[in-house]
Amino acid sequence: MLHKVSVSVGRTWRYATDDAASVADDKAGYRHQIDTLKGGPGPDGFGLPWPRYRSTLWTRMFNGTYQDIPSRVLVPSLIPLLYEEAVADLPQSRGPCSVSVFRHPFAVSTVMHIELAPIDPWPAAAGAAELFRTLLETPLPGSGQVRDGVALNTLPPLPTVDADGRAAGFEQAGSFVMVSALHQQAPDPGALASALATLFEDSGGNGAVPLRSRGGAIDVRGEVVGLVLPGDLPRAGQRLRCLHHNLATLLAYMQNLATLTPSSSTLATRWFQTRAATLLNHLYRRAPLPETNSIYRSRLAEAWINGRSIAPSINALARDLPPLPEPA
Repeated sequence: MLHKVSVSVGRTWRYATDDAASVADDKAGYRHQIDTLKGGPGPDGFGLPWPRYRSTLWTRMFNGTYQDIPSRVLVPSLIPLLYEEAVADLPQSRGPCSVSVFRHPFAVSTVMHIELAPIDPWPAAAGAAELFRTLLETPLPGSGQVRDGVALNTLPPLPTVDADGRAAGFEQAGSFVMVSALHQQAPDPGALASALATLFEDSGGNGAVPLRSRGGAIDVRGEVVGLVLPGDLPRAGQRLRCLHHNLATLLAYMQNLATLTPSSSTLATRWFQTRAATLLNHLYRRAPLPETNSIYRSRLAEAWINGRSIAPSINALARDLPPLPEPA
């Protein structure tokens, strides 16, 4: 029933002093860093977040090409810096796994990408649940299990002093798992997306929403996102791979932004805090940003923000925007 199954495991850390969210660089330092990295990645391997393939996410965020966007647009968009590396194969993976690290002055998210080796036939629900449990419990060298994501101590050195010269470090601030797959003529794609979003653990209900692609659906259950596309679409495997990576990037981006909502913050952090809330508000409403006259439109942002009940915090920080609906 399922093939081309991919899993991304993300973990997020917030940059903070003892009592407040903080930033490693203030707004001017952040802009200087972006200006510098337009010439290529820095000595630590972090660069601008443009992947090797053409990114639909960034194309739509910046209304066309994103390679020559001026810093006056990139800075208020709070683009993250990107570091990528290959990691060792897992017993369940089809070839080498990879890691993407998205870093802001105020947060960092690691995302491990795993493409499962083909399984034919795909197991029934109990067998599929056991398959995902085994995968997530697989040890990672130096960083616990796959479910724990990639540890910060395996990455290039990260800042230990904030923009005001105070000692600061990273504290855990959330995680996610994203599972995507192609299906062959499933009668109910929404139920299948929900099954992936629960890792085939029966939790009842079907909260999936349909995608624009016929037979496509997505569901968010807590920290897990399930995504399915039909296998009979033209270039179905390529389309799924592209959508999976775009949405995994979007999740890491939103998780970084959400570390500032709600949060007490240092003075240098407050501009970033307001911008983070503004971006989350626009992503939720799928409303174009004034700076770019565009936005990446995805139902995932709405479902993800609702699932974390952070609309009140976003509204409190983005008072000049249409308020997001709050939980009843």
